[in-house]
Amino acid sequence: SGSQGTSNTFIGMLSGASNDSGDYKTFLGHSAGYSAEGSGNLFLGNEVASSTSSGNYNIALGYNVQLASSTASNQLNIGNLLYGTGLGINTTAATGNIGIGNSAPQSRLDITNSATSSAIITLRDVIGNVSLEIRAGTSTLNNAFVGTNAGLVNTTGSDNTFLGGDAGI
Repeated sequence: SGSQGTSNTFIGMLSGASNDSGDYKTFLGHSAGYSAEGSGNLFLGNEVASSTSSGNYNIALGYNVQLASSTASNQLNIGNLLYGTGLGINTTAATGNIGIGNSAPQSRLDITNSATSSAIITLRDVIGNVSLEIRAGTSTLNNAFVGTNAGLVNTTGSDNTFLGGDAGI
C-alpha cells in the first residue's frame, strides 16, 4: 500500500496499492481501490473501484464494480444494480438519489428496467400473489400501466392509462 494517510485498512493483494493520500479508508479484495486517493471510502470486492482516482465517502461493493464517476464524492454502487448519489456522512442526512439499474438517478428513486416485457415494480403478498404491478411498454412514451399484466401487449402506443388486472390486453 501507499506511504501516506492515517487510519486506513487495506486487505488483499494490491489493495490500495497506489494510495498516496487520504484517511479513514477500508479496502478489502484484490486490487480494491487500487489508485483511490480520497478519504472515507469503503470498497469491498475483487478489483472494486480500482479505477477510482479521487473522491470522498464513496461505497462500492461487488466483483469489479466501478463508481459512476472516478472523481466524485458521496457515491454508491452495489453490484452494478443499486446506485446512489449524495450520500450522507456522520449525522448528516443524505440529500441525493437512489437508482435501481440506473447509475445516474435523476429523482429520489429512479428505476430503469432494461427488460421491457417485465414489470418495473411488483408488490406481492406473503404467498407470492401479485397485488400491484407497474410496467412501462416497449418503445412507448407517457404510458401509465397499473395492475397485473396491465398494458402487457402495448408495444408502440403512447399517452395511455390502463388501470386494473389485464387492462389493455
